[in-house]
Amino acid sequence: MDLPLHPLIVHLAVVLVPLATILLGLAVFIPRLRDQIGALAAVLALLGIGAFVLAHRSGTELAGLVGVPHEHMRWADPALAVTIVFGSLTAIWYILWLLLRRPSRRSQSGLRTATTTLGLLALASGIAACVFTVLLGHSGGEAVWSNVPTAPSLWRSL
Repeated sequence: MDLPLHPLIVHLAVVLVPLATILLGLAVFIPRLRDQIGALAAVLALLGIGAFVLAHRSGTELAGLVGVPHEHMRWADPALAVTIVFGSLTAIWYILWLLLRRPSRRSQSGLRTATTTLGLLALASGIAACVFTVLLGHSGGEAVWSNVPTAPSLWRSL
């Protein structure tokens, strides 16, 4: 149907990163939920990396066709970088959590401390990824919709 991939794939990134961050926050702060949603948070965070990479590549290609939205592209690289950090830390946190669950490792306070610290760092990077996602998305929306007349201006023209 000749639609560019970029506007379609960005919505996947916009959903995956905040959802993974929320789930990770719940898993980090509510221990009884870790088994149920820890893996889901890690998988969604990793899928968020994939969605951001695809959005970044497709956006670069689209910019070559329609022009470069400079403000939008200014946020693209930092958003991609922080999303990669978020997804990686979340996956490593979940792997450490799985190791900590083993009965032979439960008494290792160093592993417990590392898991807690990494969970908090992953959550902080997830919050940062959400902030960058909002800034990136807002600038992209402005690039697309800034020349479209608003409803009041449409009524005035009638």
